[in-house]
Amino acid sequence: MVQRSFTRQIRGMRDLSYWDRLMELGLYSQQRRRDRYRVIYKWKILEGQVLNPAPLALSPYTTERTGCKCIRSSLPTTRVPERIRTLLASSLIHEGPKVFNALLKEVRNTTGCPVENFKSPGLDKFLWTVSDEPPVLVVIIGVGGALKGYLILSVSFGAHTVVITIN
Repeated sequence: MVQRSFTRQIRGMRDLSYWDRLMELGLYSQQRRRDRYRVIYKWKILEGQVLNPAPLALSPYTTERTGCKCIRSSLPTTRVPERIRTLLASSLIHEGPKVFNALLKEVRNTTGCPVENFKSPGLDKFLWTVSDEPPVLVVIIGVGGALKGYLILSVSFGAHTVVITIN
């Protein structure tokens, strides 16, 4: 929310959507920045630049076809409080490999170089090719009643919401 309101205060940005402001200013969304951090940290683990907090959960494997990838730890299947499951699901141990494995093979296989060479141009160049804006969300609000025979949809894309009535 801070980034959203801050970028709105910049001259010439008020009429742009949040996603257009980010693109215009060359900024990543907060989620994209978290994902970028996870990828960089995971790469540092693989390069031996930082300690591996969970050697079994963050272990790599390499194949000729897909290159270097990481095994993603599964969430516990036993009865665990939902709050704990949510924390585990959003942890570096669970999300780090998911985000790292989504990179291009050429980016994942970058090795034996300073972290700055991994970040730019490889990682950042790839991240700018992937849309940061969430997909379109369609919600059916209601059918029937006084509007019998009508279908009402609420369509959200980026910062915009449109309500559509279909006869």
